[in-house]
Amino acid sequence: MKGITMESYRDLPVAEMERIIARFHERVNAAQRAAPPTRAWVRDALIHRNGSRCPARGKRLSLDLIVLHGDALSDIFCEFPDDATTFAPYEWMIGYQPPTRKDRVNTVKALMKESQWVDEWGATWAHASSGVGAIQIEHPLKDWGQLDEYLERRMPDPHGPGRLDDAARLLAPLRGHTYSIGLDVLGLLETLRTIRSMEDLFMDFHSAEAEVRRLMDAITRFQVTVMQDWAGIGADCIMFGDDWGMQTGMQISPVMWRELIKPCYKTMFDAAHAAGIDILFHSCGKVDDIVEDFIEVGVDILDPMQPGCMDPVEIARRHGGRISFSGAVDIQGLMVFGTPGQVKDEIRRLLDVLGTPFGGGFLVGPANSMTPDIPLANVRAMVEACHGR
Repeated sequence: MKGITMESYRDLPVAEMERIIARFHERVNAAQRAAPPTRAWVRDALIHRNGSRCPARGKRLSLDLIVLHGDALSDIFCEFPDDATTFAPYEWMIGYQPPTRKDRVNTVKALMKESQWVDEWGATWAHASSGVGAIQIEHPLKDWGQLDEYLERRMPDPHGPGRLDDAARLLAPLRGHTYSIGLDVLGLLETLRTIRSMEDLFMDFHSAEAEVRRLMDAITRFQVTVMQDWAGIGADCIMFGDDWGMQTGMQISPVMWRELIKPCYKTMFDAAHAAGIDILFHSCGKVDDIVEDFIEVGVDILDPMQPGCMDPVEIARRHGGRISFSGAVDIQGLMVFGTPGQVKDEIRRLLDVLGTPFGGGFLVGPANSMTPDIPLANVRAMVEACHGR
C-alpha cells in the first residue's frame, strides 16, 4: 500500500479499496484459523473462571482504517489474532439485501464515497465523502396512521434468503475453535429510530405509547427469530446494540426505560439463552443507572464501558463478578493523542480493574470501531498490551 496517505486514501478507486479490504480479511482470517484454539478458555473467562489472562478483542475497525493501512494493519492481527471473533452478516449501516434486490448497494462504495441508499426497513441513509460511517436522513413511518400498513406489508422477513450466509461462511471453519460473536446489526432502539426519527420517537414514548408498544413487539419477534438463527449457524454469543446513554446520563429516564424497554429485552435474551447463546450488550454513553437491570434481563457482557462516561472502578466495585465487561480502551482521546507507552499503561490498568479480580471476565479492546485518525503505532501498542505484551 506504498504511497497511500491520510490525505489520499479516500481518492482510491472503489475496486482498489475492495482489493485492500479483501486481502486484509483473507490474511487475518487465515491467521485466526492457524492460531491455537481459544473458545474453551474464553468461555471460562466470561463466567469468571480463568486465571491466565483476559481475552482480547482488538479487531474493531472502520473500513477507512483498513484501506489506509492495508498490509501493515493486517500484520498486527496476523501476529496477534483475537481470542474472540466477531462475524457480521452484512454492514449494519447497509443492512440485509435480498438476492432479488435490483439496486444492490456496494458496501465499500457506500461507506467510502459520497452515497445514499435505502435499507430493508425503508430508511434512507447517507454517507459524506469526508466522513466515517453513515446517518439516517429519512424515515419510513411518517405518522402512526401508517402503522398497520407498515406492520402488514413493510416489516422485513427475519428468514430472508441468505440473511446470515456471509457470517455462516466465515464462522464455519472456526466453529468450536474460537469464541464466536454474531453481530446482530440493529437493536431495539436503533431499529425504532430507523423507522421513526429520534426526535419523533422520544415524543412518541409519551404521546403514542400504545403504537410504540405494537412496533416494539414486532421488532422483538423479529429479533428472537434472528437470534435463534444465529444459534443454528454456531454462534456462541450475540452482540446486540442500543445506545441508551449520552455523555452525562440516559437518553430517557431509567423509570421509563424499565417500563417500556426492559420487558422486550427480557423476552429476547431469554430466547437467546434458551438457544445456548450469550448476550453482549453494546450501549455507548453513561448507562450506570441500568447496569443492574442489564444483569436482571440476562446480559452476560457489557460493552463498551465508554471512557469519560463510565467510571470502571465504580462499575467494577458495584457489578464485577456478576457481569463481564468488554471494550473500555478510549478511541477518542488516548488512542488518537496518546503515546504507545501511555496506551499500554492504560490497558494494564483496565485489566487490573475490570478483569483480573473477576476471573478474567473482560474482553479487552477498543471501546468502539477504530478510525483513521488513530496512529498505527498505537494500534500495535493496544493489541500487544491486550495480549499481555
